[in-house]
Amino acid sequence: MINMVTEAVCAALTAEFGDAYTVRSEKDEQEPKSPCFFISCKSSEIRQYPGRRYFWKNLFCIQYIPVSEHPNAECHNTGERLLSCLEYISVSDTRMRGIVSRYEITDGILHFYINYDFFTQGCQETICMETVTLKNNWKE
Repeated sequence: MINMVTEAVCAALTAEFGDAYTVRSEKDEQEPKSPCFFISCKSSEIRQYPGRRYFWKNLFCIQYIPVSEHPNAECHNTGERLLSCLEYISVSDTRMRGIVSRYEITDGILHFYINYDFFTQGCQETICMETVTLKNNWKE
């Protein structure tokens, strides 16, 4: 499911920014071409609920490498655009809402943090009896 969310974030970024921006979920050894987005799931927390339900709390980080001579201004503009384009994403025909934690600019690179939390349902095992024998000792 994490990979599906990552792909949905990639699709939302491509739809918002177009093909002029590179969007990747894995970092390469080569120097990235600016402007560029890197998407990664920083942490996942799974909590079990009754009825074989599981709550997944996932923190994603989208890093943006700017191209202009004024990287801080470009990062702030990009951060505002990310707020709107990543609020809702489509994951396998379901809209998922992102909860923005924060964004920060470090060394001219934007780090945008967003949570995509969801419930999943585990398979319910059903154990059926094969035969039942019933004996009564009733006195009339």
